[in-house]
Amino acid sequence: MSLIKKRMGQGNLIQRNKKMSYLKNNQNNNQDDKAQILQPSDFKGKRFILPIMVLVVCWIITYFIWNISNIRANNDLRLYFEFRAREVNILIQQRLDSYKQILRDVRGLFVASDNVDRTEFSAFYNSLQLEEFYPGIQGIGFSLIIPSDQKKEHIDSMHKEGFPEYRLLPDGIRETYTSIIYLEPFNDRNLRAYGFDMFSEPIRRKAMEVARDSNEVAISGKVILVQEIGKEVQAGFLLYLPVYKNGVSNITLIERRKNILGWVYSPFRMRNFIEGLFGEDAADLDVEIYDGKIVSAETKMFDSQSSSTEFNPPLKTSRIMNLNENEWAIVVKSTPKFMSRIDNTSTRVIIIVGISISILLAIITWLIEKRKMFDKIVDAERIRHAIMIENTNKELTRINTVKDKFFSIIAHDLKSPFQGFLSISDQMADESIEFSRVEFFEYSKLLNISARAYYKLLENLLEWAQVQKGSINYMPKDLDLTRIVSECIASIRSGAIYKGIAITNELQEKIRVNADEKMIGTVIRNLLSNAVKFTNHGGKINISSRETDNNMVVVSVSDNGMGMPFELINKLFKMEEKVGSIGTDGEPSTGLGLLLCKEFVEIHGGEIWVESAVNEGSTFSFTVSKENKQQT
Repeated sequence: MSLIKKRMGQGNLIQRNKKMSYLKNNQNNNQDDKAQILQPSDFKGKRFILPIMVLVVCWIITYFIWNISNIRANNDLRLYFEFRAREVNILIQQRLDSYKQILRDVRGLFVASDNVDRTEFSAFYNSLQLEEFYPGIQGIGFSLIIPSDQKKEHIDSMHKEGFPEYRLLPDGIRETYTSIIYLEPFNDRNLRAYGFDMFSEPIRRKAMEVARDSNEVAISGKVILVQEIGKEVQAGFLLYLPVYKNGVSNITLIERRKNILGWVYSPFRMRNFIEGLFGEDAADLDVEIYDGKIVSAETKMFDSQSSSTEFNPPLKTSRIMNLNENEWAIVVKSTPKFMSRIDNTSTRVIIIVGISISILLAIITWLIEKRKMFDKIVDAERIRHAIMIENTNKELTRINTVKDKFFSIIAHDLKSPFQGFLSISDQMADESIEFSRVEFFEYSKLLNISARAYYKLLENLLEWAQVQKGSINYMPKDLDLTRIVSECIASIRSGAIYKGIAITNELQEKIRVNADEKMIGTVIRNLLSNAVKFTNHGGKINISSRETDNNMVVVSVSDNGMGMPFELINKLFKMEEKVGSIGTDGEPSTGLGLLLCKEFVEIHGGEIWVESAVNEGSTFSFTVSKENKQQT
C-alpha cells in the first residue's frame, strides 16, 4: 500500500505573526485636528439586536436537540420495559412447564407398576428433591377415584393400613368419590388434605375433567388450598395429570373416561410459586396475575407489590397466557424504582453546553458589534491613539477569526444538515399516523444520527472556543494511558457495535505518560470516533503504542476504512481549509475535531500526523511525553 504521510511540526497553541494597523483618513483636508467624535448613545440600542438574535437561534437549536435526546431516553426505557414484561411471561411459562414435567415423571411411576404403594410413592418423591430445585411447589399427590359401592371397602382398607381416623371429606352422598391417598411431604399443612375429595369442588372438578378428557396437564382456576391455615392465606391453584389403567387403550374420549384411575397432582400457593422467579431486579416491576381475562379484585391471584403506596405507572402491559382450557391475565407495571433508570445525564449536558455556547456566541457577536461602534466613534487621524487601536485590533482580529470559524460552521455545517433534520421532523409530524413500525424506526434512527452529530459538533465548538479564549487550563500529571484508552473505547463502543466494527486495544499494560487527562482523553476519543465514522460495517480499528528514544510515546489509531486522497491530507489540521467529509453511514463531519486534537497535542509539546491511502484505511498518530520519573 502506497502511504502518504504528512507531519505537523511542533508549534505554539496560537501563532499570530500578522500585525494589523488600522488608520482612518479624514475625507476633508480643511478639517482641523479635532476628531469628529460620535456619541455612544447613537449605537447603544442597535448593538444588542444581533447578539439577542444569535442567542435566540442557539436556544431554539438547543431545545430541538434536547427534545430529541429526551424522547430517545424515554423510548429506550419503554423498549427495556417491554423486554422485561415479555421476560416475566416467559419465566412463568417455563416454571409451569417444569412442574408439568414433574407430574409426567410421577405418572411414569404408575405406568411402570401395577400397584404403587405408599412407600414407593414416598421414595420416588424424595428422589426428586423438589424442595431444593423447585421452589413454590406445595407437594406431589395422587387422588384415587372411588365408586360409591366401594366406599366402605376403601375406608376399611385405609384403617387397616394404619390410619384409623381416615374418612372421605367432605361428608355427603355422591355417585363417585375421589380421595387424596398419597401426598408428599406427608406432614404439616399437607395432613389437612388427606382424604379430601377434590372432585366435589366445582373449580377443581373442572380442571380434573379437562385433564381426564385431554390426557394432558390441566391447571385449575383460583382456589384456596385446604392446606391453608393461620393468617397468611394465599390464593392457590393445582396442576392435574390423569392416570389410566395399565394395558388398556385410552385413545378415544370414551376410553379415557372409562379407564381413568385417578390423577397425580400438585398444589401451589401463588406467592410461593412466584418467589425468586424475577431475580435481583424484581422490585423494578409490579407483576399482577389474574384468573381468566377479567382483571378484578375477585380474580386477582398475585400482586408482587402489595404495598398501599399510590403510584400511577406510566408504563403498563397486559398479556393473556393460555393454559389448556384455562387462562391467566398477567399485568406488568413499572414502579418508581424502574422509572428512576431514566438517564438524564445527556439531556442535562445538552442544556448546559447549549446555553454555554449560546452565551459565548452572543458575547462574541456583541464584541463584534462593539468593535463596529468603536470604529465609527474613534478618530483614526489621532496618532496618539494608534497604539491603542492596534492593540485593540489584535484582540478583535483574534475574536474575528473565532467568529468566522463559528459562523462558517453554523452557516455550512449546521444550516444544511438542519434543513434535512427539519424536513424529516416535519414529515414525521405530518405523516406519522401513516408510518409503519419500520418507517418510524428508520426516521427515528435518522433523527438520532443527526442529533448525535449536532451534539458532537457543539461539544467540539465549546472546547475549541475555550482554547481560542485561552480559558482552558493545562494541568499535566503522571497518568495511566492504558486506563484512559480503555475508557475512551468504552465511550464510543455503542457506535462501533451498531456498525459491527471490531476494536482491538494493543496497548501494553500500565503505560504511563505525563499529560492533562481531559485534553489527552479528548484527543483519543476524537480519533476513535473518526475511525468509527469513516470505517465500513464489519471493519476493524486498532489502537497501539510504542516508545521512542527521546522520552516520548507514540499513540496510533488505525482503521481499514475509506482512507483519504493526497489533496485532503494536505488540508488537515489547517483552520483556513474546509475538510468536512461524510462518513460511511452518512455521518457529517466538520474537521473541527482534528483542529482541537492538533492544538491539544501541541499544548503537550507533541506532534500529530496521518498516514492514509484511498480505500485502504488511515492511521492517525500523535506523541506525548512519558511519565516524569522524578515526580514518582
